[in-house]
Amino acid sequence: MEISLREDTSGGSDFFHRFRKQGNGRVAAARTGSSRKPAHGAQGLLRWPGVLWWGMRFFITGTDTDSGKTYVTSLLLRALNAAGKPAVGFKPVCCGGRGDVAALLAAGAAGPTEDELNPVFFAQPLSPLVAGWMANEPFDFPAILSTWEKLSGRYEHILVEGAGGWEVPVTVHQTMADLAVALGLPVLVVVNNRLGALNHTLLTVRAVQSRGLKVAAVVLNYPQDERDSASISNPAALREIFPDIPLIEVMHGETEVDPADFPED
Repeated sequence: MEISLREDTSGGSDFFHRFRKQGNGRVAAARTGSSRKPAHGAQGLLRWPGVLWWGMRFFITGTDTDSGKTYVTSLLLRALNAAGKPAVGFKPVCCGGRGDVAALLAAGAAGPTEDELNPVFFAQPLSPLVAGWMANEPFDFPAILSTWEKLSGRYEHILVEGAGGWEVPVTVHQTMADLAVALGLPVLVVVNNRLGALNHTLLTVRAVQSRGLKVAAVVLNYPQDERDSASISNPAALREIFPDIPLIEVMHGETEVDPADFPED
């Protein structure tokens, strides 16, 4: 049985909306005793009870399934850890296998368990909505957000990888975008560089912005060595379409990235 946040009687709906007001590991004014909004961003000053720190945090979405989210996330995790900045991944929901979670565990700092990086798992390789139906389990927003809250208190640098695309349904009424809004992080949009990428990128970037979140960068992923006219011309077109959004290109077989290429807020 699928239960949406609006129908959840376990307190998940209240938890979700309460957490969404905080976002990005921030503390609400009622908890800090201040009405001033905390600073936040990809690499900005974050506030937790009694703690100030600098950290890189992104929500990483893709233009579609298999756009290269895990590949890009793993590269950035390795780069941060190699630079002496302990970073971990967070895969709130995974469907059809935990290969992505294993990749994030291998690339991230030691410490978290598989369940801490992936609090919601469904065995069927389907959207979270339908996979939950098949498992006869509701989508557990409270588990995701409480796990995120604990992880945020332990690590400064956290990369959150979504499942599927931006609007993949998790309940009848909510999509992955609602989870991203609850976390309040700037967004990296990973694009599979092929014919159709311009349309997919336009749709995704505009959908992210319509939710009030910042698109920190578009990451153009080259899934193969072979190039065609679309993959060659897409970078120039995207730079013209989105002149104010950084474009980062990750070539096929890339083994490292520079964290400095990923913009600060």
